[in-house]
Amino acid sequence: MVLVQLTHVQGASRRICSKETRAFKNLLEAVREAEAEGSMLLVDSLTHFWTELCETHMRIKNRTRLQFEDWAYLKTEWRRFTDLFINSNLHIIACGRAAYEYDYVEDEETGRKNLEKTDIRMKAEGEMGYEPSLLVLMERETDMATMKVRRIARVLKDRATCCFGPSMSLRNQRCSTQGTCSRLSASQADPPLRCQIGR
Repeated sequence: MVLVQLTHVQGASRRICSKETRAFKNLLEAVREAEAEGSMLLVDSLTHFWTELCETHMRIKNRTRLQFEDWAYLKTEWRRFTDLFINSNLHIIACGRAAYEYDYVEDEETGRKNLEKTDIRMKAEGEMGYEPSLLVLMERETDMATMKVRRIARVLKDRATCCFGPSMSLRNQRCSTQGTCSRLSASQADPPLRCQIGR
């Protein structure tokens, strides 16, 4: 897991701090530190912090799985981060892994209930997906005939209502040897994504 703080000085961005950690307490410290010294915080991946918080709690309680009474403590602890996240003056980009939601669906032919995937969410505390102002699901589709990869950004939530078009197809134009892309652009066939970040 990486925490990166950026600051914007005289038209150029520079990295203030980069820290590899999964400790929940470090996440809280990073938000406060970035507010004092930076303008943006990138958290990749938020899922690791949620997992670490749950695992640490199980170790303290000497348990191998969470019990119902554990959720009150875990949700209260996690709320310390969401309160900072929501009320921060920073731009915080929080990446997280995807997880499926399941539900029992009755089979019309047999009348039996089957467990099926019903939705997708961020793999973190259950309400985390409701907190960001802009929520984007990144997906990768591969055409098996041509082996061409297409990356799609689907806007699931936009509190400011400035992103027009529910999705945008991204194509990798040129990548360096480190795997970072110098340019991602919208496919000509897709509607333009009109977000004015910072306005």
